[in-house]
Formats: sequence, structure tokens, C-alpha cells
Amino acid sequence: MNTGLKATLLATLICAPVFANANSVVQEKKWFGSVGMNRALYSDIHYTFEADDFDFTLSKVDADNSEVFKNNISFGYFFDEHYAVSVGVDQLRYVLANGQTVKIDGEIANIDSNIDRKYNNESVTLEDEFIMFDERDAMTYIYVDHSYYDEYHEFIPLKEGNVTSHWLVGLSAGMMLPQNNAVLFKQDSFDELYLAGAGVNVKLGANLFLGQNFFLQSEMKMGYANLWNVKMTEDIDVDITQQFTFGQINLSVGALL
Repeated sequence: MNTGLKATLLATLICAPVFANANSVVQEKKWFGSVGMNRALYSDIHYTFEADDFDFTLSKVDADNSEVFKNNISFGYFFDEHYAVSVGVDQLRYVLANGQTVKIDGEIANIDSNIDRKYNNESVTLEDEFIMFDERDAMTYIYVDHSYYDEYHEFIPLKEGNVTSHWLVGLSAGMMLPQNNAVLFKQDSFDELYLAGAGVNVKLGANLFLGQNFFLQSEMKMGYANLWNVKMTEDIDVDITQQFTFGQINLSVGALL
């Protein structure tokens, strides 16, 4: 895991309780919106490829977190001082390095004499006759979130004006829309944005209200994505699936509307 991302995760969990106050500013029935940035990390990715001439799986495909911060936006509604529902969009990005060694199991036929054979959970190197990844794969996560907010009642109180804070937990589920430029068996790539599957995540976070309307918010998310409709080419009729888990830090600024 990237050292800077580790530090951000730790700061979210440890430093957030410093912001404590017993006077809530989250009133009943208020709309809110926020914008911000995120960083994410990913587990190894598991792929399956099924077609007339091949049926195989790739596992232990290493997906590194991108060094680039990506955007996130959300818009929601507080039903009362504790419960809120929102719709959000998180842009994610991960790096799939070419030339890496992965595990393969299954069979390939009538593609290329160099790779046509049966595989039994063995190691292969991802090269151009096999598959070439776009090393900056992008993913858009569009989700509905339900969150619970509560005040801090201990730690260090802040009594300067209307500065207040809350901790929060939530559950989200939504659609995964990737955009990649991977090349499968030297065929023309498919690089459009499309609906490929779904994701779900839980989150833990804290916010700090500055006055009656504006707030800063940090969230740590852990989630799972199942993409059952991955597209890499239109030249071959192939079913591709992809699964991975992810962790994410969101930092946002927002306002009650």
C-alpha cells in the first residue's frame, strides 16, 4: 500500500475524534451537496474469459493505486439529524502493469500457436500476443448511499461559535462504469464508457461543520465490485467478468442547501 495513502487512512481514523461538540447543526429535512477528491487502493483482480475457442481465468492480476487524485461528488437529503440518503459519483483509477506475471487456469485454442494449450493454474507473463492492459484504467462508481450521523459527546469539545462535528457510518450500492483500452489477443480494443456491473461498500467517517451551512468531511470506504459484462474488444464474441475489492479515502467540502 502507498505510504501516503496509509497516512491518510490513519489520520481519518485517529484525528477525526478531535472535532467534538454536543450541539448538532444537522437539522431535519435539509438538502446537501459536496465535492471533493479521493485516493483508492485495490486487491488483486480476478478475470474470467469465455468464448468458443477459449475458456480460462486470470488471477493475481496486480492493480496498483494511481498516484492521481480523482474527483467525487454527492447530493443528498437529511431526513432528520441522524439519517441521510444521497446519490454520489466517485471517479476511480487503477494501474494494471503490462509484463506482470499472473496465474492462469483453463484452455486456449485457435488463437496463437504460442499460447494455444491447456493451463493448470500456472504462471504466465502478460505480453502483447496475450493481453495488453491500458495502464490507466478508469472506473466511474455511481451509487446510492444511506448514512447514519451522530454527535461526539466526549474527547475535546469545541466551543468557538457554531463549530460542530459528527461521526458517520454508511452503506452504498451502485453501478460500475469502466473505460479501458485493453487489447485482447491483438484485436481492436473497446474504449468507450459502459455499464459493466455493480459495487457495494461500507464507510466510516467524520465531518466538521463551520457555521450553519458549510462542512468538511472525510470518509474511509471498503468495498467489493463484481463486473459481469467487461468489454475488451468487439471483434470476438467473448464473455469477460472481473472481481476485486477496494479501499478508498474521500475528502470533501460541502454545504447544506
